[in-house]
Amino acid sequence: MTAIVRAVLSMSALNALSRATGYLRAMVMAAVLGTGVVANAYGVSNGIVSLIYELFLGGILYSAFVPLLIERITRHGEEDARHLTNAILTLVLPLLAAVAVLGIVFAEPLVDLMTRFQPSTGLSEEDAQLSLEEAQRAAELSVFFFRFFIVYIVFVGLLSVLTGVLNAHRHFSLPAFAPVLNNLITIALFLGYAFLAPDNPEAALYLLAATTLSVALMALVLVPSAWRLGYRPRPVFGHPALLPAARLALPVLLFTAGSLGVQYVGGTLLGSSFAAVPQLYFAFTVFSLPYGVFVIAIETATMPELSERYAREDEEGYRDTLSFGLRTMAFIIVPSSVALVALATPIVGLLYERGEFGPEDTRLVASILAAYSVGLLAYAAYFLLVRAFYSRRNTKMPALLNICLFGLYAPAAYAFSGVFGVVGVALALSAVNAVFAALALAAMRKEIGAVGGRRLLRSLVRISMAGAAMYAVIWAGTALLGTGSDFLERTVILAVVGSASLAAYLGAAYALGAEEMKSVVALLRRRVT
Repeated sequence: MTAIVRAVLSMSALNALSRATGYLRAMVMAAVLGTGVVANAYGVSNGIVSLIYELFLGGILYSAFVPLLIERITRHGEEDARHLTNAILTLVLPLLAAVAVLGIVFAEPLVDLMTRFQPSTGLSEEDAQLSLEEAQRAAELSVFFFRFFIVYIVFVGLLSVLTGVLNAHRHFSLPAFAPVLNNLITIALFLGYAFLAPDNPEAALYLLAATTLSVALMALVLVPSAWRLGYRPRPVFGHPALLPAARLALPVLLFTAGSLGVQYVGGTLLGSSFAAVPQLYFAFTVFSLPYGVFVIAIETATMPELSERYAREDEEGYRDTLSFGLRTMAFIIVPSSVALVALATPIVGLLYERGEFGPEDTRLVASILAAYSVGLLAYAAYFLLVRAFYSRRNTKMPALLNICLFGLYAPAAYAFSGVFGVVGVALALSAVNAVFAALALAAMRKEIGAVGGRRLLRSLVRISMAGAAMYAVIWAGTALLGTGSDFLERTVILAVVGSASLAAYLGAAYALGAEEMKSVVALLRRRVT
């Protein structure tokens, strides 16, 4: 388990850098674009492209390729794994290129179908968040951006395969660092837009559209590392593992369809109907910090270990590794969830409130963030369990769960948003994830016989008690100091209250004997000495 914790800590540092630049990117976007027409169009076009990529290949490449590649390395050797990788690239890149061309040709009807900016979709002009002219402009700009952004799915496909290759060989650092380059280039493009827009707004839009270049660089920077491992791209038509991969792909496609349905209903359809696409994005960007820094690191480190133990038929080792991953995840995510809920307003104000992003935007985004964050533990646990199913080459159970999740989320999102507005979109996701995290855990227990349920429950009780102590400190601190109204006040409040509450959490966890804390402390001591 020490090897996994060490990998998690090293990747978490790089993921933290990636997320830090990602937040800087969101901050610059908020200051430059605000929450108006251009921000809505930019966000929705990016979202549609992501949906298209994930629908065709994204979930399949990430979820099925790494376990399959590790199996080929373990049982058939490196050369066979290289042939498999080239065979997959030979299929993937031409397919994605064809999808990109079709997207460029049919951009207008596709964007019109997937958004609700236009009054013809049922919103009256009085109820719409944008005026008639603004809604029409948002739709036009969405089509404009989409024609540029759809091209980057080719590079994201290459990125997914190369990331899988490097992770299968336990090379985690460069794939974790590559998004930093993407974020820095995109930040430069936003700043260029701000500089150019007052004098030449039409030309400035092309700088925003150039985001595709930053994605291309993120993929191409991985090529030399894969090359040094012997993975040298060349056409390969056919491989014995492609048919088994295809059998795995159909359930993964169903799983992905469920995820895309959630994203489409919440982030694109309802988001555009409330003209709140950027607000949802800004809130989700903050919400995803602990998931992106820590949980993805845990998933990335445990996935090869779980896949290898399954390939070697080491069921006891598999159960121990999964239990360790779940308990470590909970130890990190519970305090993150408490902080994001209790300190949502000063966090959002500190990160975003400047330029075109005002106090009203802060209040709305903070409410959305809190609604997302109450379900952070369930969200993280669900996806960690999904990755565990994939490590066993069981793609059917995640597919079934996710299709059912979408079936519940769609009516829940409409119902909750009818009562709570756009905040209900996030609240519905938290509620549904709680249900399906429990179902996924029960399904995994049925498959492997045991997941160490009593040990998990004991850890969760201790961690929750420590989280309650943390919340009490935050409540007292904000009651005394408030939530702040400017940059300096919010910085002081977050520094003082955040530090005190974290100390309370760690102290309570230590006093309660949380074993996950002891493992991390022991490893840190070894690294220092």
